[in-house]
Amino acid sequence: MFGKISHFNLIYLYTNSNFFDGIDLPIGDLENKAIGARNFAAHGSINESKTSILEQHKLAMAYETLISRVILKLIGYSGNYVDYGTLGYPERDINCPVGGDFIAKDCK
Repeated sequence: MFGKISHFNLIYLYTNSNFFDGIDLPIGDLENKAIGARNFAAHGSINESKTSILEQHKLAMAYETLISRVILKLIGYSGNYVDYGTLGYPERDINCPVGGDFIAKDCK
């Protein structure tokens, strides 16, 4: 029983995709990594990770941008957003994940 409880956060991460599917919002590798990094930061173990400060910052920006994409999607927005998780802050279609790693004809 303790094992199941100790892995509760992992279960939460794996079931998050249902939420994103439910609002028709594709997420990419960088956003998945950012969700995982959020758990480390929220529980005080980010300093124990082997992730550099720059990478931690990039993941934090990707997480913030993901939250923005979710809010925009929930209010019915269908235009471009600013991708703060990518150097240069390009504009992307709301259906293109942060970092542009999603292969789709309309994503750059």
